[in-house]
Amino acid sequence: KKIAPAMMLFSTPATSTEKTLIMAFPPRGVRHFTVPNAVLLQHIDAEQYDVLLVAAQDYQFGSLPFGKKLKQQIEWFKHQSWIKQYKQIRTLGYSAGSFPAIATAYALNAELALSLAGRFHKPKHALINIDKLVISPWVLSQGHCKNVLLTYSIDNGRDSWFGQVAARLFNGKPMPIEIKTEKLPHLSLRRLVERAELASYLTKTLFSDVGQLDKKAKQVLSFPLVDKPKQ
Repeated sequence: KKIAPAMMLFSTPATSTEKTLIMAFPPRGVRHFTVPNAVLLQHIDAEQYDVLLVAAQDYQFGSLPFGKKLKQQIEWFKHQSWIKQYKQIRTLGYSAGSFPAIATAYALNAELALSLAGRFHKPKHALINIDKLVISPWVLSQGHCKNVLLTYSIDNGRDSWFGQVAARLFNGKPMPIEIKTEKLPHLSLRRLVERAELASYLTKTLFSDVGQLDKKAKQVLSFPLVDKPKQ
């Protein structure tokens, strides 16, 4: 169902009050997570979850006043009665989508926020990075998200830096990803799909039991996992 020009809701007829809404923010400028949406959706139990895909042509929120675009988007989410009807909310952000996913999770008091391969912009776009830091106190003031998971390639310096900084800013849990036989690139989700490891990754992160999470301790996700979930 098309909610807005760059917003699609994937849902089933089940009552939303009995389900969790996953708000998914893909990389900048695309409407997928570097793999076909069908590939990601087939790993999500439609009886338990609906998925709202929130795509933006540009996640650069550097225009003054600080965070103007992001604040407007979050205020729109907060006033949507249909979003409030869900039992729980979880957010997923990939690459440039990571920061808005975390910000939205705080504003909507989400159960969990998951960042995959989040990163800051290159130095030539320093103002945009400053913007994220400046509006972080505003993000924290909007609500609370107890479970912020920062996953990133252990081999990628830019992704690791964002994960560690965001973990400190948002009281999150660093979860570096390693593949024992190779280096994992920035486009890590695509590589996990190619290796048939996506189900294992999602089980340990997006679908994790928040009651069992050690929110502080750093946890390395090392693939292949011994206890793979059934496909």
